[in-house]
Amino acid sequence: MNPFEISLFIISLIIGYLIGTINPGYIFGRIVKKIDLREVGSKNAGTSNTYKVLGIKYAVPTALYDIFKAVIAVIIALLMGLDAFWAQFSGIMTIIGHIFPFYLNFRGGRGVAAAIGMWLFYVGLYCYLNLIFIFMVGYFVLLATIFSYITRRFNLIPVTSFSLMIFFVFIHYSAFNFIYNIWFSLIVAHIIVFTMIDFFTEVEIKIDDESFTGHKWRIVLRFGTIIFLFFYEFISLEISLLSISLFALFFIVLDLRRLIREYGKDSPEEKSSKTEVMYREKEKKKFSSISIYIVAYFFTLVIFPKPIAITAATFLIFGDTSSKFFGLAFGKHKILNKTLEGTLAYVGVVLISGYLLYELLDISPIVIILGGISAPITELLTLDMNDNFTVPIISGAIMFAAFSVGL
Repeated sequence: MNPFEISLFIISLIIGYLIGTINPGYIFGRIVKKIDLREVGSKNAGTSNTYKVLGIKYAVPTALYDIFKAVIAVIIALLMGLDAFWAQFSGIMTIIGHIFPFYLNFRGGRGVAAAIGMWLFYVGLYCYLNLIFIFMVGYFVLLATIFSYITRRFNLIPVTSFSLMIFFVFIHYSAFNFIYNIWFSLIVAHIIVFTMIDFFTEVEIKIDDESFTGHKWRIVLRFGTIIFLFFYEFISLEISLLSISLFALFFIVLDLRRLIREYGKDSPEEKSSKTEVMYREKEKKKFSSISIYIVAYFFTLVIFPKPIAITAATFLIFGDTSSKFFGLAFGKHKILNKTLEGTLAYVGVVLISGYLLYELLDISPIVIILGGISAPITELLTLDMNDNFTVPIISGAIMFAAFSVGL
């Protein structure tokens, strides 16, 4: 850049900052109710607090300006003669101006709406460079719709959809200017952090099901078993199967010991005290679901080719637990012996993991789609059998059939 271009760049940064400092929420608060939004509600002068304190009538124009002021700053920088790379920093300065306005003692909003404006800029840029991003935006919109319906909130959209875009741009735009991808990632991270704070602040997640809340160790354990897939991918199938076998043996021995005692001479009180900590009431006279889960995991890796086995096991690891959590926390509509919300969560998790697996594994998208459809359906229709066993075997079999015919 020559001295003139450097001067234009500095001026564009100042303009971006000044545009960012204009805070409609704060202004509306002062004019309408003679209050400082930074002292009421969530105590920030942003769109969300404007809605809570002043209502939608003032939140809408606040949101529109806060979102598009970053785009306005970028357009001004472009009109000044800067290229898109340097113009992006003017938009980023609007976020800084929103958070640290000089006339409010550098105490503004959190900059989420302004960051969404910059997100729109990057999405437009990526779509211009490669039309495939348009199709991915549709995919992300589907994810956003699913989780917004489940939770009746929009807070989960960034973590379920925007975060995948980071992965996508580094995979498909690696030859593009790396700095764009870095700034895009930082903008998305900013949005995710504060929307998740809002989610856990606004939403009270209450689960009364003791069989779920009383056995949280199973959730951690299930998620931890993804390490066996890493063993398979980066070391060998033999090491993975050996690790799973030792893991399974431990829980099967515990089950056999418990079942022998159950039919022994212990009093009912003694039986209860020995089983209630680790096992659910319905598992008293049968093998536990964790044992069935790990055995199914083992057979999935043995029976199916590597990409299909990893895909089926991933659906098993994340889909079932997500279905239970969202079903118990947000379920309102019954469907068979499950909830619609839980089943949709399963679908959403399959969409997320399925996309990641498509990018990472040598597997056809059609095969993943068929497996992704069959996994939540199998979980939904498994009435008298344990879905820890049926889901990976059936979804794996369907994917293998599709693979075998060349799909």
